[in-house]
Amino acid sequence: MANSTQEDSEVEEEESTDKKVKRSSSSAPDTISKKRRTSVYETAANASASGMISLGDSIRESQLLPQVTRFDQCLDVLNTMKMDKSISSKEYFGIVKAFMREEHYSALFIGMSADLRMEWLIEEGLIMVQLLDY
Repeated sequence: MANSTQEDSEVEEEESTDKKVKRSSSSAPDTISKKRRTSVYETAANASASGMISLGDSIRESQLLPQVTRFDQCLDVLNTMKMDKSISSKEYFGIVKAFMREEHYSALFIGMSADLRMEWLIEEGLIMVQLLDY
């Protein structure tokens, strides 16, 4: 009977070991896949959070800086032209009024090369050219 008890206990140990092996092998893929899913979700959440922080910083930063419009850029160019005596005060004010009426003028003017600006202003009738009699 002692022999029988020893055999029974060995059989129970083998069955127990088999069950443990089956449990550990069957639970391993589940654990790995759960970790992968969690990792993917965590990665996505972290990337999203990082992007939102960066966006927030950019928005805050852009609100702190004064916005320079095309009209502002045009005024800088016109001021330079006035200082260089390329245009008169009267022409300066006329050009500014035209730019305020026609928003696309500012974009066009600032996008032109410097040599075309005078030609365009003349063509639009915004400045008058005095012809010298020889």
